Amino acid sequence: MQGNISSAAKELFMHRNTLQYKVDKFQEQTKTNLKKMDDLFLCYLLILTFNK
Repeated sequence: MQGNISSAAKELFMHRNTLQYKVDKFQEQTKTNLKKMDDLFLCYLLILTFNK
């Protein structure tokens, strides 16, 4: 998906505005910025860790 919100939304079967809203809400609540590689990598590791 490489950061393309439209293709990500299509893969998730949701409207791109809905996905953008959810990403914005997540970033606001977690004080992260998913455009920064460090924050993005941290979220990726947390998902891997707690998705088991």
